Amino acid sequence: MDSIATAFSQTEAELAREITDGVTQQMPAEKAKAVAELARTGRELQEHGSDRVEGRGQMVGSIPARIYMRWHQMLPGCWKDKQFVDEFLRDNPQCCGVGYKPKQHTLRHGFQMGASFYQQNKAKVS
Repeated sequence: MDSIATAFSQTEAELAREITDGVTQQMPAEKAKAVAELARTGRELQEHGSDRVEGRGQMVGSIPARIYMRWHQMLPGCWKDKQFVDEFLRDNPQCCGVGYKPKQHTLRHGFQMGASFYQQNKAKVS
């Protein structure tokens, strides 16, 4: 079976460069869409509120699908980590449910936790 590069009459390096260039060109548009989705999520949460539901408690927040999947792709299982979610919501308050405040994760004597998934990888995903 021939490689995809051969099918397009390109070397593998040329094909890799073309794909990389295409992704790089699309990144600003994707980032703009993500920012717009965060803003829309904030407006929707403010409009609908976050009433407590018996047996379920208060709504913590709402994460736009594009952002959820981008983080999940980069760090599988990150959304199961409570500290990750709290740090994400602290950095993106527009995703917090009305009245919800993310908890500060601190060690003894007030030192902030610093070695979390979110803080280490924030720049890679954004």
